[in-house]
Amino acid sequence: MAERNATKVDVEMLTGLGVFFTVISQAKVMWNNVAFEAMPHIIWFLLLLTVFVKRRNLDLDIKFFAVLFLFDLFLLIAQITTGKEYLSSNLVIPIHLSAYVYMVAYNVGKVSRISIFQRAAKYYVASVILLSVFIYINAFHGRDWLNSAYYLYGAKNSAAPIIVVGALLIIIFDLFRSKILKTAVMTFLIVLVFMMKARSSITGLFVSILYYSFVGVKGDRKKFVYAAVIFATVFLVFTNSYLYDLVINRIILINRYNADLDEIASGRISQIKMSKNIFPLAPLVGHGGFSIDSFPLVSLASYGILGSIPVFMLSTYPFLKRLKRTVLDQSEKIEKLIVILGLFMWVVGVFEELSPFGPDTRCFMLWTMAGLYSGIQAKEQYNV
Repeated sequence: MAERNATKVDVEMLTGLGVFFTVISQAKVMWNNVAFEAMPHIIWFLLLLTVFVKRRNLDLDIKFFAVLFLFDLFLLIAQITTGKEYLSSNLVIPIHLSAYVYMVAYNVGKVSRISIFQRAAKYYVASVILLSVFIYINAFHGRDWLNSAYYLYGAKNSAAPIIVVGALLIIIFDLFRSKILKTAVMTFLIVLVFMMKARSSITGLFVSILYYSFVGVKGDRKKFVYAAVIFATVFLVFTNSYLYDLVINRIILINRYNADLDEIASGRISQIKMSKNIFPLAPLVGHGGFSIDSFPLVSLASYGILGSIPVFMLSTYPFLKRLKRTVLDQSEKIEKLIVILGLFMWVVGVFEELSPFGPDTRCFMLWTMAGLYSGIQAKEQYNV
């Protein structure tokens, strides 16, 4: 029994370190070290190796990997029959990296307790705080970010979702003994995302808070309070001239007062029109490698209806089957977290090409939490 507990502690510690260094690796400029950038890959591999040594085997979530197999089969057949670049399309690597993280976490869940979620959340939030301080000091401190018509932090689309996930973890988990410290850290993270003017992440955060307020919170009184606060905030933003100028003009519109809608949307209007024109040319199998700043649109343009079905199934797999349970208030806290993370990443994906799979490590916490929970559920169901 002591050996099994030690194994669980070792696995939980490695999981925490994997989460920590995966987030910190986003601050590439801070470290500028190849060995440090390789650290997350090494830890995730060691984690998988540790579980394999202890269990003498590795398991797969058959339903998930069956869908992945169908997607890979589609890519191979489409590549051979059309000669277009399906295998090198932008979504292929992020999808398989997410599947790898899910597989590792699934096997970790087979040897873990429910406490691993709290540990993973603590390591994640700690690393997000360090990353956020680094970004603030290097990109915003002493600079007029509010009046800038440009993004002061170029990697905002990768960093902002990671930071928002940290804020969501703080909301859902009891990670701080002091409520004042909890509020201060959460406020700092959210304000930093607004300073980045990361509009897709801001939209995703708003939808996530809405969902949590009406579904994640128990008790009609609490739901009413949350709803009242949200309504009052939105009302103030649109009725107070200072707040309207701050939030809408300076952050959402990025001080581009004389720009047309396409420029304000960073060219997405033109991309939507382009996807509308090219999709009918190959509606079933798509055009192979394509780039559009919208996950649903780039999937349809690249893989058509046939290839997009497994892609959409994979992208919603972590949270869709748990959505009904959360709406009916039959779910655990971890299930609510997974649903909220999934919804957030999907909303971001409406405006970004690779979410909820990438780019880089942006979405890894969704796949980590979903894999851990699925592994723990499988262990309890089959007593393995």
